Amino acid sequence: WIPGVINASWSSVRSNGGLDSYMFLRYIRLCFRITFTSALWGMIILWPVYATGDGGAKGWYFLSMANLSQGSQRMWVPTVFMWLQTMYVIFLMSEEYKHYLECRVDFLARGEGMVTSQQHMYSLIVERIPHELRSDRALYDYFNRLFPQKIHSTAVVLNLPELERVSQKRKRVLRRLEKSMVSLEVKGRRPRHIVGRKRLICCGIESSPMFASFGGKRSADEMPVHAERMPEKGEKVDSINYYNRELSVMNGKVARMQHEKIELAQKGNDSLRASQWISHAIDRVSTVAESTLRPSQDDGLITGFNSSSTRRKPLLLFILDRMGVDFISGAINYVQQNIDEVVDSVVGVTMSSTGFITFKDLSTLACAVKTPLFHKPDVLVVKMAPEPRDIIWENAHVNLGWSKGREWTANVLLGLGAILWSVPVASIQALATADQIATVPGMAWIATLNGGDVADFVNGYLPVVLLLTIIMILPHIFYGVALHYEDRKTASDVQKSIIGRYFYYQLANIFITVTAGSILDSLGEIIEHPSNILAILGK
Repeated sequence: WIPGVINASWSSVRSNGGLDSYMFLRYIRLCFRITFTSALWGMIILWPVYATGDGGAKGWYFLSMANLSQGSQRMWVPTVFMWLQTMYVIFLMSEEYKHYLECRVDFLARGEGMVTSQQHMYSLIVERIPHELRSDRALYDYFNRLFPQKIHSTAVVLNLPELERVSQKRKRVLRRLEKSMVSLEVKGRRPRHIVGRKRLICCGIESSPMFASFGGKRSADEMPVHAERMPEKGEKVDSINYYNRELSVMNGKVARMQHEKIELAQKGNDSLRASQWISHAIDRVSTVAESTLRPSQDDGLITGFNSSSTRRKPLLLFILDRMGVDFISGAINYVQQNIDEVVDSVVGVTMSSTGFITFKDLSTLACAVKTPLFHKPDVLVVKMAPEPRDIIWENAHVNLGWSKGREWTANVLLGLGAILWSVPVASIQALATADQIATVPGMAWIATLNGGDVADFVNGYLPVVLLLTIIMILPHIFYGVALHYEDRKTASDVQKSIIGRYFYYQLANIFITVTAGSILDSLGEIIEHPSNILAILGK
């Protein structure tokens, strides 16, 4: 297979793997070209220059800049080399970016072979849908009045945790049935197992039932596929028959639940639920408070400019306004704006605040993106719909305000972690040494092994390896935060957040390891001496 992979053309890679895989492989090739070129010419040009230096360095440092004395004319060689290497890297990145731009424009114009439907190109994703529009019919009627005869279809995302759990269980049963059928084809005998025995899962791979051939009460092999009674725990059964029966039951259950949810999506919320009653009640209180406490837009700096107003505010309320008590109105309005987010996230309503609108033509779509769709600017927020495969459907129902609030919290905590990044770096430098390892019972030999050369090796490389290990773990932490805490709705948004945060932590790591200081200390110096910011950062 290796010659086939090497000889595969880039066009076949793009057509079979898609644009994302294609650009990822191009990125790997770009990194290989940069590292290979720098390593090749570095060995040819820099190694002889370093090796003939008079710095007196030993070991691997003999072939590094450490072997050049201070002020040596040989320093011009690595300087010019780095400038040329930098220009070469910029040239490669520019060429790759031009190629990416061509591929991106072609993708936006014609789509991709793996995407069989172009519906997403005519669709918008709608966030913060009010309760009154949280059904397919209501949402369609509303947008059809705004854009007559231009709406193809609408869909409100449903929050269906029960159906998702049943669907995942059905997939697990189907996977086990397929595995049993493969076992029959390979081994030539029908697999058997005991119902209820535990399985092990490692790296996403599920094992066969533990001790599948031992124990068991009795056989249930003669049961028909559509038998009403399922085997009980402890019974020894034919795996293929058992999973066929279980799959038949799960198919019926999934079909019934899907039918119920489809009817709910068509009907929407006909009855006023308790959560909606709370929202409407606070909305009414907000309206009353706004009309009573909030000052009129015609008021002047001290008294009302509009002397012809037919309705004058009572003197007591006028005084309360000037005393700052009108903040109560703002607080009530704030609660009213965020009550839906709390209700959707905590109570877990079925009809979510997210939906999709598909238009019949692109001109109406472009108009809808830029048009105010509601009299409140934070309601019916729309943007271009992502591809179906880019959407994380488990998070599609999450309220946008709730997700943004968690994103703000995560940014604050992760930003604080970047500022305090010097703490783990200093801890690794202090603890990852041969002397510290020698204090562990039974590890004292490491300090004297081979005349101390092993200790020098550990002191030189162990802190670097541990720091790189932590840096390698960071993307996985950022992925978990973006997917499970912030509840981001698209895979591209998750990857974008990972790249941005990883870049910030890389900057913090470089700043700390190069300057041997902390960002917090440097910020304190900059605050005390702002005019010396360049000198402080240049130390």
